[in-house]
Amino acid sequence: MADTSSIWRLFFALAFLIALIPLVIWGLKRLQGLQLKLSKSEIQILASQSIGTKEKLILVEVQGKRMLLGATANSITCLSEFDSTGNQFAEMMNEQLTNEK
Repeated sequence: MADTSSIWRLFFALAFLIALIPLVIWGLKRLQGLQLKLSKSEIQILASQSIGTKEKLILVEVQGKRMLLGATANSITCLSEFDSTGNQFAEMMNEQLTNEK
């Protein structure tokens, strides 16, 4: 009888740990997001878009200017600068699309 109760205690302990793992992961993600919101960094990453296995586009705001950066495994390149309003980016994209047609 003692063996059966110890097996059940072990089973419930393992079930508790398995249920606790997603809760801890969720909590860590929430703390990381809160930490990013509370940070007083001069550099803010507004958006990031992967365009390949090791390439991505990153929209960054630094001192009121927005910059579109291209990042690869070997380098980071400033592709364009915009005002902080963001309208200039939409206008440039529309212009590029109309030029391609």
